[in-house]
Amino acid sequence: MLDGLFDSFIMLLVIMDPFGGLPIFLTLTKEYSDQRIKRSAFRAIRVSAILLFLFLIVGENVLTFFGITIFSFQVGGGLILLMLGLMYVLDVSLSNDKDYSKDIIIPMATPLIAGPGAITAIIILVN
Repeated sequence: MLDGLFDSFIMLLVIMDPFGGLPIFLTLTKEYSDQRIKRSAFRAIRVSAILLFLFLIVGENVLTFFGITIFSFQVGGGLILLMLGLMYVLDVSLSNDKDYSKDIIIPMATPLIAGPGAITAIIILVN
């Protein structure tokens, strides 16, 4: 059991890549006070943990409800990761909103920490 838990932890650590998200976090919070940086970091972690926990509990049931197989979900998650990777490499943006002065919860919690790869991994690990 400990081997499975350790393997799952390592897999999620690699997929979530907390060290890769650190430069983005530092860039988004460069004009924040120390207190606001800590508050933003804790909020991003809390939101992503709630999101992953939600998918841990009901993720497979949602897929079953919509008639989606695990294999189809893996293929869809892979295609989304491919598109996101190409967008980052080619510097393509789907919106013109470059104002990062808003709260950083959305870019940090949802796509970076608890992104499609982590959600897919959680559902596959539960399966």
